[in-house]
Amino acid sequence: KHLFADLPEDWRGADYELDYRRELLPVPLSDLAGLRLTGHNRSDDLAMLVTAPLRGLLPDAIYRVELEVELATNVPYGCSGIGGSPGDSVYVKLGASGEEPLAEVDPADGWLRLNFDFGVQSQAGANVRVAGTLGNSQDCENGVDVDYEIKTLTTEGQPLLVSTGEDGTLWLIAGTDSAFEGFTQYYIVSLTARLEPYEPE
Repeated sequence: KHLFADLPEDWRGADYELDYRRELLPVPLSDLAGLRLTGHNRSDDLAMLVTAPLRGLLPDAIYRVELEVELATNVPYGCSGIGGSPGDSVYVKLGASGEEPLAEVDPADGWLRLNFDFGVQSQAGANVRVAGTLGNSQDCENGVDVDYEIKTLTTEGQPLLVSTGEDGTLWLIAGTDSAFEGFTQYYIVSLTARLEPYEPE
């Protein structure tokens, strides 16, 4: 499922342009399908992510988790933008939680907040690591009108220790945390997890 967070519960009034759907990718990647996430970062801290349950693990057990995501992005690196770069200031985060990830209303301000530690923009959280940014291999000096291309990012070398729930479920997390105050769209094509039980020494 998908989540949008760090924005007002009544975000429709501010036209955040949020959308999520599964569809074929644009040319030249139209032989692939992906999960498209779209949003306009009017809050200067928009989180857009997908989550998926991984069931059948040991209950209440700690696992060492590594994740790898394939994204389709048409945003060059090195561009300037409102508040930050549309590629270099949109941070891709991967992680996991033993509790089902939710976006819940904070009664203090009426904003939607994640119920796990997603970190803030370029900073990692207890449940996620920063795997990279949305910028692809094209240089912005060559123009911003570029094709979508696949970008692979991983948390390898950034150990993540996560405890499963009492039912043996671990929720995988992949998405972005944006400091770019503009429109962002990308596709999540695949998400791969590598797990091993963790025994403290």
